[in-house]
Amino acid sequence: MYSHHTRGLPDESELHELLLFLASTNKVPGIAVGLSVNDHVILASAGKLSALRGTLLPAKARFHIACVTKLLVALLVTEMVALGQLCLEEPVEAFLPEFRGTERGRHQLLRHLLSFTTGYQDVPEAALATRRWNHMADALKMFVPGTVFSYEQAGFFILGEILQRITRQSMDELIHERISRPMGLSPGNFSRPSLDAGLNVVGHEYDHTEDSFHESLNVSVPSNGAISNLTLSAKDMLTIAQVALRSNVVPQKKVSAVPSLATPGTRPQYFPLPLPIAGTRNTGLPLAVGLGCFEFARGIYGVDGASYGQMCSLRFDPQTGMAISIGINVGSHRARRVVVSAIMSYIFSSKEPATRCRDLYDFSLSELPGRYVGSNGAELSIIVNEENVLLNIRNNESRSEATFPAIYDRGANSISAAGASQLAGISIFRDPTDGTPCIGLGMVTFGRA
Repeated sequence: MYSHHTRGLPDESELHELLLFLASTNKVPGIAVGLSVNDHVILASAGKLSALRGTLLPAKARFHIACVTKLLVALLVTEMVALGQLCLEEPVEAFLPEFRGTERGRHQLLRHLLSFTTGYQDVPEAALATRRWNHMADALKMFVPGTVFSYEQAGFFILGEILQRITRQSMDELIHERISRPMGLSPGNFSRPSLDAGLNVVGHEYDHTEDSFHESLNVSVPSNGAISNLTLSAKDMLTIAQVALRSNVVPQKKVSAVPSLATPGTRPQYFPLPLPIAGTRNTGLPLAVGLGCFEFARGIYGVDGASYGQMCSLRFDPQTGMAISIGINVGSHRARRVVVSAIMSYIFSSKEPATRCRDLYDFSLSELPGRYVGSNGAELSIIVNEENVLLNIRNNESRSEATFPAIYDRGANSISAAGASQLAGISIFRDPTDGTPCIGLGMVTFGRA
């Protein structure tokens, strides 16, 4: 039975028409979607496998799951916790001797790795690929572990290494034996496009100046806890979403109106994210983080993956038992947000609800000026004058700026949502440990340098 606020699943022809419309209006070569409630499953696809070759997108087309691998790792970890092979309260140094005697090894617990609350700055991909443990052990500590969310790769990379050493299997072997085979999946390999030709989608980048698509090159991706080479069809991704729906990565009950992602024998694994200064957190920005997945609007959980010219999304709803998988073969975050939001709105018969931002922050603008460092290594500087607040962001060689008005409320120099409407997705909050200002830009948190 569907919840009172859902329309229910469309039939295959209705879904196909919706996908055709979304593909043509959002510059997406091809879209594949899987929907299910209980045992009822609908699969549909529209568009082309390759925009330049004219091949239609088959129902079995496979998309590179990329960072959706983190959800698979979370499922593996919760299974091992249930079997008594792991405890989420154990520190990293209990499993990796490279971290013994370091502050990170002592204080970073497995649950911090799973919930993106490690507190440490991410390390370069090259350091991950070559397993430079000293880079991870000596990474800059930004926050006390478990207190502040920031999306980064190193935590799940460390988790993957722990799983491989405990089981003495590679990540590819673990995923095959404990995920793919038991679930009946038929995966492909992103790094071997010639072997999966006709099934692996071709990634695309859209050139706005020429109004045309360019094919993306496949790049060999080393499998680890943060990412893998796995390519999956919408049907197989839907199977994973259905399994996640019944697992410990989503809330099984509510405590004081706050969902709990508790695994037996551990404290609740649910971490609310700061509200944005203006706008809403919706399909693109989550409300909270759990075990390898996020809570979005309407209490729906999920995870996204972005690869070379293609993207995928999984959503699962504990209230209705609904699971959704979406794959598109263009490297556009905006296109993915539009497609996911449109499908969710169609199913729920309404626009996505707005999650209220704070009307007023308890910050004096005099507190904000200074330099901040992000978990991704980017730097942010804030300058405040009598009329404006200027944000200057530097990430490697690139720079960007944003300016918004300093709005006064009853004579107090403070930021209001009305005065910062152009900054949807930016959060300003205090470090729960020492009270210093922190800045959230999308999924990345910046702490005072």
